[in-house]
Amino acid sequence: MSDSYALDLETVPAPDVLKHAQETSVAQLMEEGVLEVKYGNTKDAGKLAEIERKARLVYIKDLALNVWNAHICAAAVANDEIQEKYWVSDTVTEAQIVEKLFQFVSPENQIITFNGQNYDIRVLYIRAMRLGVKPKCPIGMFLERYKTLRHLDLRMQLGNWDKYAKGSLDMYCRDILGESKPDYDPTEFPQMLAEGKGEEISEHCLAHTVLTWQLAQATRHWFW
Repeated sequence: MSDSYALDLETVPAPDVLKHAQETSVAQLMEEGVLEVKYGNTKDAGKLAEIERKARLVYIKDLALNVWNAHICAAAVANDEIQEKYWVSDTVTEAQIVEKLFQFVSPENQIITFNGQNYDIRVLYIRAMRLGVKPKCPIGMFLERYKTLRHLDLRMQLGNWDKYAKGSLDMYCRDILGESKPDYDPTEFPQMLAEGKGEEISEHCLAHTVLTWQLAQATRHWFW
């Protein structure tokens, strides 16, 4: 079996943080300084309500992308030989998923991500710490700049190690592979989990992971 694996996570906000974001009034969230709403010049009540609704959704989406607030709801690993997906359910806990991922995120393997230096790897280790799951090695091995032996972050490698450089997974896949990344709305994940649709989330995650693997193989020898 290959010792290189593409990895991707899908996340939702911590339950208490999500509840606060969903149930607290927009005015209160603005007063707390966590939500900014641009009303423009409109006075129409319906339009104002829609502006507030969209602002709240953006806030919730951002919460799920905050490494300290995020909880893992689905994950996937892939290479030429395996494609595995995991999701939180009544019978599978987040801790069990983290333990499974550490079978791949280890000193013997190379992990391939898209923005893993800034997100996926950090979330994995933060959740492991909070859930009491011990990794096989400290996080530092996977956060070394300009090195790809243990962690190839395609976003950093293709973006010249500039974390502010433009370039999404979808853009690179379209330009290099001629394929588009499957689109979905992560703000729907909490409701999907509540409805028992975690596997559907994991399918999106696996599709991203497979594209990440294919992108890595297509750029090998030229970019890493």
